[in-house]
This record gives sequence, structure tokens and C-alpha cells, in this order.
Amino acid sequence: MKKELLRATALTAGWLCVAVLALPAQTRAAEEGPYIEGRLGISLPQNSDLDSATASQELGLDNGFVGNVAVGHGYGNGFRTEFELGFRRNDVDSISGGGSGTGDLTGWSAMANALYDFKVNGPLQPYVGIGAGVAHLDLSGATPSVGTSINDTDTAFAWQGM
Repeated sequence: MKKELLRATALTAGWLCVAVLALPAQTRAAEEGPYIEGRLGISLPQNSDLDSATASQELGLDNGFVGNVAVGHGYGNGFRTEFELGFRRNDVDSISGGGSGTGDLTGWSAMANALYDFKVNGPLQPYVGIGAGVAHLDLSGATPSVGTSINDTDTAFAWQGM
């Protein structure tokens, strides 16, 4: 039995809210010019709804990992813009109604971000930002009941706050 991820936008938005540890960038964006940045972090997903024509269940996900690569440009005044490619993976923890905690949810994202770096002295560089783009999600091997398996993909609008 195949179930569709009809609430993909909500799933994507919740799933893309992650804690990310930024690795040192080649060029700090508070400076003027291009930069390349890599990030590794922890994906902290929310529970998500699985809806079909006949049933609605809740999908629980374990914490996972996220990795991003960004190419951007700093404008010398604290503002910067960037294009980011990301990958995330979380294992299925549970499915309401007695389903097993097997399978995984993976996602690729392409985002356009706008950020502002606060100019402070010290080893940490605080910043805030927003981003919008697209995410492609793949749920594989989730078993909501004996003899059934969910293998589904969806591409949806995605957003993030940083």
C-alpha cells in the first residue's frame, strides 16, 4: 500500500529546521568578495503526518545528520547572499498505529539565502539569515503495518531560518 506525503511543505519546513555547526569559511562574509563555506550539523526533525485516501498516521524520526556547501558573496557591510546545496538523512523511529521503526527519510535541497553577519571581536561570528528554495524528499522502507511498505518521493517548496 503506497501512501502519499500530502503535507510535504510542513514536513519540509520542520525537517529543514536544523542545528548547524559552521566550519571556518575561506573568506568571512563580513568582508567583501566571494566565499565558499561547508557546514555539518544535526538534523532535529519534527514528527510528520502521513496521509492517504484511507488513513492518517504520524511518522516519528530519529535525529540525523545534515551537510551543506554554500557559494556566496559578501558585500562588505555585513550582508551576504549565497546559494546552498544540502543533504539530510534521518532514520524512521516509529509509525503511529503499531508500525515498525524501520526505513529512512533522505532529502536534497537547493536554497537561496540572505544573511547578515554581526561585527564582533572574537572567535565566533554570530549571524542571522533566511532562505527559500526546493527540497526533494525520499521516504524508503517505512512499514506502517505487516506486509506493507512506504516508498515515496516528493519535491516541495522549502524554507529555513538561520
